[in-house]
Amino acid sequence: MRVFNLYLPRSASQIPDFLGYTMAERMGGLVVPHAFPVHFRLNRKFDGLRVFLEQIDPDFLNRRNYGTGPLFIGDIDSQMIYGKRPRARLFESTEGWEIQSEIKSPTDQELKEFQKPLSAMIELLKKSPSAEFNDKIEQVLDVPMTLRYMAFLEIVNSVHVDSTHNQKYFFDKKANILHPVV
Repeated sequence: MRVFNLYLPRSASQIPDFLGYTMAERMGGLVVPHAFPVHFRLNRKFDGLRVFLEQIDPDFLNRRNYGTGPLFIGDIDSQMIYGKRPRARLFESTEGWEIQSEIKSPTDQELKEFQKPLSAMIELLKKSPSAEFNDKIEQVLDVPMTLRYMAFLEIVNSVHVDSTHNQKYFFDKKANILHPVV
């Protein structure tokens, strides 16, 4: 694992975040980063508990044998929070998504190729509800995993995943389909 985060959750306790990730892992059928509590010391001084959280990047997918498909990260930056830049609606266009892949500096053509599965999902979501949506959604998105993920978000009462940030999907080249990431 090359990239990880030791973070102090915004809540009064680190327990809910850790338990949420643990619950997601135990539900099965979800792609979940490793998370566990850490006794944190800085320069030999105890500085409280942190949550160790594996970061989601192309190596994350390789460790789980999902291969080299693109990773789509829909998140916000500080300009969207504190500046005047509006948040992009993630399911209206590909504008708000960052694309990561094992290719460090993809060409414009490679980026267009990477974007195709995400664009297909967004265009199909715009047609919901319709017969075309019903017929094609399972060709674009892992629906059982997505429903399991949505159930998980309800169980943990998450308000941190919404239409403008904290959305992550990856394209599984073997299955030719998008999967959500917790």
